[in-house]
Amino acid sequence: MERNFRVAHPQPALLVATQPRPRISFSGASNDTYYAFKNRAPYPVKYNGKIYPTSEHLFQAFKYMGHRTDLAERIRTVSTSSTTAFDLSMTLLEHQNPDWDILKIPKMEIVVCHKFSQHEKLKQLLLGTGDAELVNGSRDNFWGAGKTGTGRNEFGKLLERLRKTFREAK
Repeated sequence: MERNFRVAHPQPALLVATQPRPRISFSGASNDTYYAFKNRAPYPVKYNGKIYPTSEHLFQAFKYMGHRTDLAERIRTVSTSSTTAFDLSMTLLEHQNPDWDILKIPKMEIVVCHKFSQHEKLKQLLLGTGDAELVNGSRDNFWGAGKTGTGRNEFGKLLERLRKTFREAK
């Protein structure tokens, strides 16, 4: 007895040519158009009724808030220089919140949300990046692209999420 078998041949997938996603890399150079995105840029941030000279001050202070409030306040008031605030924080790491590794991304989200919400010019600059991939040109392998460009770029991803939130709120 002969059987007729019909073999189903899958249709080839239709390939759609897409443009590569534009990429905007921002660096620590103060003449970079997107330098303002960096935490070290001179944009004060108000948080819980206190003014922090830069978002870097607030981020570094978060490492000690609720754990060593005296050190958080010292970082806030040490100087208007973000570098000085960072350097001071690095000398105090033994006192930082022991849960910092799991807190750092949510705290950075708070920092950048406050910064961009409080400075309309920055918010518009962020929205003006369209759908571009935002790459923090930092050598830091966690927050930036790293020395070799293979870092996690968590700061860039965070800004992309904030941009989406702002866009959806319109």
